[in-house]
Amino acid sequence: MKNILNKFILSFIFILLIVGILLFFKKEKSNEFISVSKKYEVDNSLLLKPKNGKENVIYDLQKLDSVILNKDLSILSQVKVFDYKRYVNQAFINDYEMAHKYADSAISVISGKDPVIYKDEYAIAYLCKGDVFYSQDQFNEAFAYYYKAKQLGLGYFDNCLNSEYSYRIAMIYYKQESYDDAKNNFIDAFKDSESCPDILDNYHRRQQILSNIGLSYYQLKDYDNAEYYYELALKFINTNSKKFPNESRKHNEALGVVYGNLGKVYLQKKEYAKSTFVLKKDIEINLSRGNDIKHAQSSYLSLAEILLKEDKLDSAYLSLKNLKVTLDTISTLKDEAEWNKLMCSYYEKKNNIPQAHYYLQQYLIKKEEASINSSPISTIDLKKQYDLFEQQHNLEILETENKVKNLYLFITIIIVVTVIILLIFMWYNWKESKRNISKLSKLNNTILSQNRELENAFDIITESSKEKEKLLNLVAHDLRTPIASLSLMVDLVVDENNEKERNELMSLMKVACGNALDLISETLESNKNVIKLILKNTVVLNDFLLECFALLKILADEKQIFIDLELPKENIDVKINAENFKRVINNLVSNAIKFSAKGSTIKINAVKKNDKLLISIKDQGIGIEENKIDRIFELESFEYNRDGTDGEQSFGLGLSFCKQVIEEHNGIIWAESIVGKGSTFFIEIPLK
Repeated sequence: MKNILNKFILSFIFILLIVGILLFFKKEKSNEFISVSKKYEVDNSLLLKPKNGKENVIYDLQKLDSVILNKDLSILSQVKVFDYKRYVNQAFINDYEMAHKYADSAISVISGKDPVIYKDEYAIAYLCKGDVFYSQDQFNEAFAYYYKAKQLGLGYFDNCLNSEYSYRIAMIYYKQESYDDAKNNFIDAFKDSESCPDILDNYHRRQQILSNIGLSYYQLKDYDNAEYYYELALKFINTNSKKFPNESRKHNEALGVVYGNLGKVYLQKKEYAKSTFVLKKDIEINLSRGNDIKHAQSSYLSLAEILLKEDKLDSAYLSLKNLKVTLDTISTLKDEAEWNKLMCSYYEKKNNIPQAHYYLQQYLIKKEEASINSSPISTIDLKKQYDLFEQQHNLEILETENKVKNLYLFITIIIVVTVIILLIFMWYNWKESKRNISKLSKLNNTILSQNRELENAFDIITESSKEKEKLLNLVAHDLRTPIASLSLMVDLVVDENNEKERNELMSLMKVACGNALDLISETLESNKNVIKLILKNTVVLNDFLLECFALLKILADEKQIFIDLELPKENIDVKINAENFKRVINNLVSNAIKFSAKGSTIKINAVKKNDKLLISIKDQGIGIEENKIDRIFELESFEYNRDGTDGEQSFGLGLSFCKQVIEEHNGIIWAESIVGKGSTFFIEIPLK
């Protein structure tokens, strides 16, 4: 019952904390952890502003859609794609409904995102929506979205993004003929644009801003400042155009526009020679196919006006006739009205009153049509509008702060209630714990006693397991030589046609089987010791070594190694445990074979020295490092295991067994070696 109550109280506290945390992070949603995964970024070359006709623009859209199909786009790429599609529908297809849909899609992508992290995305989305309204001369709506972008920019945007905002506000002022405000915002936009990347788009924008500052001064009839900024624009284009050599046509087109504007300034200042010179430059550049023909037509009209003022009537007439050819291809009602006005002036100077009257009528008709077709520009007081938006923004901030305060109060109440419940719960458990301490202490003592008994039992089992593991490892190791010999002899018997040789091999196979069976029997008879020597018998040394040699020779022949066996001339009787001693010889010679290269020689020598038997096994193998020799006979010396010269596996068990057997015979075993030249193992046992 107490456990159930404890669980209930803990669950209640946990739920309260979770509710508080969720409510808190709901308020802090904009600062949520952003998990950044690998997203597909659209190549900006696919998003360049189109330069071709409507059909090519549609092809560009289809190409873009095929590239991004089934791609996991990043937030920035999604916004850029929607902005590009908005621009195409707005500027080329004139489908403002679709343009608005794409702009709304861009805004929906960044909805709820943190403006600190996604500042570029916010700027593009809001300016995108404002540009659609601007293109429809809906300046109030356009300014609302520009303001949203600017409001975010106060805290997060860099100067480059602020330049975009100032440029658009300046364009609205210019459209409303508020040229002084337009000029000031253009100047701010140019200053902020200095921090933008040095790329083609920024180059075009900066030279355009300089030209627009000049236009604003021109409209204010401040022709000196207009001339100054036009000259500045020319210098900017000539200086920076070298950075983009592949855009020579665009450079020339921009130069032509500035020349045309500068020509109108000179015209107003009555500097006709200068005006004529730069106007002709504009006409030469922009009357070319693909350039700004409309601007060239405007310069042509200004040039004709200068020629008429200078009474160069034939040149003026020729210019007007040439201009008429282009107006028949592409024109505006305003330009056609101006052309008819100049033709009227020409015929007046020629005293051809009927023709002058005709062109005057045409001028009035075209002017009236232009007045009817031109949509009135909605005029708004941007300063008042800005103040209104500021008030609305401040109200939103106050409402948000009020909600935050209420949320903090609610969270505080939850935390206080949780702490009180937690304190009560801790006091209750403290009392219960105090009563149970004595019971736990007794139970703990009992458990400790049982643990000690279990640990002792476990130690005994572990030791026994280790002994058995050692025994099994040794048996498995020593069985490898006779079994390997058997495997080789089976192949030899199968391939041998000589009956006598086959019988000898069969005899050797029987001996190998007998050795393996003896080893197994000895293992089964052993009790606790890893090695338990049974009765020692007297054997003839030469016969014993020849028997060992017969099996080992097969292994050596398999690896093309020659064994040189040197035995005493007289028979020597020695008392040994034949099976264990045979395992020692097999281990040492097998190792010599394993670590020797093909074609080398292993020399086995047995000699009697002062009532002692000395057996040496010398190979021409890879050798042993000097600092390892003393440890190769240790049972746990597995760290020196090495593969043989043909990749034979090594287990590190045989030499420790050899040492134990020799010591049981009251003898000694040691090794001498030189790395790369070979090793020699010595066995010395007493004959008595």
